[in-house]
Amino acid sequence: IQGVAVVVAGEYALRFGSANNAGGACRVEVLLNAGVEAEEYLGANNDAVASAENIDPYFLDLGGDGQRAAVLGVVDHNTSEPITSADFETGQLSPQWETYRDEVNADIDVTDIQGAAEGDYALIMWGYRWNPALLEATWTVDLTGQDDAVLEFAYADIGQRMGYNAFQGDFTGHVQADGVAISDDGVNWHPIWSIPAGTDGLWRTQRLDLAGEAARAGMTLGDDFKIKFQVYGLSRSYLGNEWQGWDAITIRHRQADTYAFTLQAGDVATVATRRRDEGFSYLALLDESGQVVATGTHQAHNMHAAILDFVAPADGTYHAQVTGGAEAQYMLLVTRNASLSMEPHDAFDDAQDITPTGVALGVIGFDLGRLYASDWSTDPPEIVELDPATGEVVNSGTLADIHTDSTDRVVTPDVTGSFRELVLFVQDTNPRTEVGAGTGRASVLMKLLQPHRRVVATDINGEVCEIIAGFARA
Repeated sequence: IQGVAVVVAGEYALRFGSANNAGGACRVEVLLNAGVEAEEYLGANNDAVASAENIDPYFLDLGGDGQRAAVLGVVDHNTSEPITSADFETGQLSPQWETYRDEVNADIDVTDIQGAAEGDYALIMWGYRWNPALLEATWTVDLTGQDDAVLEFAYADIGQRMGYNAFQGDFTGHVQADGVAISDDGVNWHPIWSIPAGTDGLWRTQRLDLAGEAARAGMTLGDDFKIKFQVYGLSRSYLGNEWQGWDAITIRHRQADTYAFTLQAGDVATVATRRRDEGFSYLALLDESGQVVATGTHQAHNMHAAILDFVAPADGTYHAQVTGGAEAQYMLLVTRNASLSMEPHDAFDDAQDITPTGVALGVIGFDLGRLYASDWSTDPPEIVELDPATGEVVNSGTLADIHTDSTDRVVTPDVTGSFRELVLFVQDTNPRTEVGAGTGRASVLMKLLQPHRRVVATDINGEVCEIIAGFARA
């Protein structure tokens, strides 16, 4: 049920039933003053201008001549023919691939021994003994003219690895990090993704804005474009083999959702999107013939992309088109003859000019971050997350408790006892720091002795995290 106008204020009810009185469960979502993308609920697709979804029924009056419409949507999974792909089902790397390893006994194999995300074979990187190794597999592809390219791939890993090493920015040649980087010359590299912590061996899918990342790095999508998949710190030992896997690597065009609305000559329109997840999206405004007349910018803090104060040159149907990676969730907002608040403009000198419309749509408020506290009234103690506005507890979990009962050894995974207080307090009674709570002295400095030694704890949401062990007095 879409775009039902409420004529009389009051209570309304939804009634569900079936012709044959069959039982069952259902999930209901009710949105006020907004629509939902019909394609998401088995409606017609809206991928192109010719099949654009009409959102004129969603416009509400704001006062004066101002109106606004809102719709929630999801960019569908792209099943179109890929630009190029690599699935490793031949059992070997094609000539498009080059490999690098700084430890001769570490391995990069196309194998079926660890399974695959799709088919039987995957690209697997193996470590060697206790020596951390840097392993790279670089894929060279022709992306000439592919200015809407999206990279999709599956990844998995397992083992007591020596930590996860995020990229720290652009680099030249090689760097000890885990993830994916791109280059248009094979020398200068721009990281686009770091492998998240987690060693359960399950295959997961990642989608990245390849064209957007290349543009941000000032790189050209040409016939010799390089994508590097790399990992550092894997080992083989009596604890078992550690490996990193890559599979189902595909480059596709961005998928699109298109919405139609009418403007009269001289109407002023603002079109904006906000993301509802961590996916990425792009925004364009098209005329009746499908030609792009404006593109979204990413300058406002409260919107992901926006086209401000577009003046319609003629009567007609215009189209807001959202493109992005598969399953990207977004909210689309369109105003007619009303300006849309674009943060920040809190101060006099930052005031937003609404001269083109004389009407503004916005919210006065402030952003509330996440607030945490420790609760020592429980046993064991807990860390709690509080609602910053009300102070109510919204989440809680047991504090990570790493142990040592020794006063003469550094903290390592094979030692028991507690140095929880060392982590939480500047002044404490932990024998390892030898600083009493009443001395008035700051805790002694600590230095990392063995960065490859790590212990595992759980965070507030029950997710496994790694904590560096191996401390001593500085």
